[in-house]
Amino acid sequence: YSFAFDAIKLSSAGQAPLAVLLEPLLSEVKNISNEFRQAEQKEVEEIYITGGLANTMGLKEHFAKELNKKTSSPNCFSDIAYPKILEETLRGMGGSFSTAVGVALDGLDSI
Repeated sequence: YSFAFDAIKLSSAGQAPLAVLLEPLLSEVKNISNEFRQAEQKEVEEIYITGGLANTMGLKEHFAKELNKKTSSPNCFSDIAYPKILEETLRGMGGSFSTAVGVALDGLDSI
C-alpha cells in the first residue's frame, strides 16, 4: 500500500484532513516531551515514528514541523542478519514491523 500525506488536502469523501486527525496525537507528544524536559532537565532530541503509517509520504515532515524536532522512522531490521538482496525491501517495511521485531528481540533476551 502507498499513502501520501497532505496537511491541506481533504479526502475524496469530504472528511477532515489528516492533519486535523493527527492533532490529538501531536498534542500528546508535546505534553510528554514537556514532562520529560521537566523531569530529566533535558530536551527530547528526536521523534521516532513507527507502525503501519510510518512511511506515509509527508508524515515525518509534518511531525518535524509541528514538533520542531528531528523526526525519523528507524530501521528495525538494522541489527538483524538477512540476505543483502532483501535490504531495500526491509528498509521500506521497517516502520510496519517495528513493534513485532521489538517484541521478538525482547523475547530473545529472555532466553
